Amino acid sequence: MILWHIAVKNFKTISKNYLLLTLLILMPLMQIAMINIISDNTEAQALTEINGQYVELIILPSTNGVDMVQAFSTGTLVQFLLLTSMIAGATIVGEREDKTMIRLYAAPISKLKILTGILLGHSVTILMVSAVIMIVSHWIFHVHWGASLISLAVVTLSAVYVAAAISFTIVGIFRSAKIAGGVMSIVVIAMTFMGGGLIPAENLGKIPNFTINKWINEAYLKLAQGGSLEDIGENLIVMVVMGTLLMLVASLLCRGESAYE
Repeated sequence: MILWHIAVKNFKTISKNYLLLTLLILMPLMQIAMINIISDNTEAQALTEINGQYVELIILPSTNGVDMVQAFSTGTLVQFLLLTSMIAGATIVGEREDKTMIRLYAAPISKLKILTGILLGHSVTILMVSAVIMIVSHWIFHVHWGASLISLAVVTLSAVYVAAAISFTIVGIFRSAKIAGGVMSIVVIAMTFMGGGLIPAENLGKIPNFTINKWINEAYLKLAQGGSLEDIGENLIVMVVMGTLLMLVASLLCRGESAYE
């Protein structure tokens, strides 16, 4: 019952922040819109040059046969999931600074269940926001996310799980809200870069394999190409294993905290 109350409290806290929810939806859509405009302008320019009796070969970036807009849209969603999952960690920082964590620590419930409750409430919010982004981007920009809503939900929840686990671990290591927030931002940027979010993954060798971005992004792309849960089984296993290990580490780190900090 306490676990349920923690989840509901976290969900209400985020859902009441309308400005935050608006930004979480608009920012990814604006990025997708920009790359869609760039893609359309590039195609228009190529057609103009062909009509002008000369041809310039323009090579557009692609990922395993996926067009530029699709690949960029998937990368944008992954970056959004990482950034917003850090909100779960920020929730713990806020509770700690407001001294409201004292009641939770004093309750007959393990630290792991406290983290799980926060994660559950956060996951529902992010799943709803992700659904809006996918629906709008598909409707306006014709971005294909796959035919199975269940598969998309499984990948999204797995991504939120491992990303939130990373933020919980960081919060457990750093007690200062400013330091924890700064480290979380650096981690997201670093993983986005090393995962091939800023430059082609082919140029990074085996490095992307050690980032969660690669496994999440690859899962979405496989679904977009008509894949099923069986095709992304390895990706899901990697995400769940990484998330579970980090959640256990975060729980151990939080165990050292005093209820009267």
